[in-house]
Amino acid sequence: MKFSWFDLPSSLQETMIATILRLRYQMNTIDICTILYALAELDCTIDGFPSYFIDNILTPILRNLSSMNGNELSNIISSMSALGISWNMLPAEIQW
Repeated sequence: MKFSWFDLPSSLQETMIATILRLRYQMNTIDICTILYALAELDCTIDGFPSYFIDNILTPILRNLSSMNGNELSNIISSMSALGISWNMLPAEIQW
């Protein structure tokens, strides 16, 4: 049996979300990609998070976007896709 996000107590889910948001200003590209991928591995989807989560999780992506290499950008896109983040959910700065 695979362990999923929904197996975690809601208090732990809330604490993890709060911690991710608290650390968003310190995250580099690898940090955010690893976190998004790990959440996807726990069978999370973006609709399982508070509405403000998507906007705040994009903060480190936007901050690091201009310095990302192709591999980093590919990993970010793949991780966002695994969470169910669609293109139209992204701000104009990321879309082209």
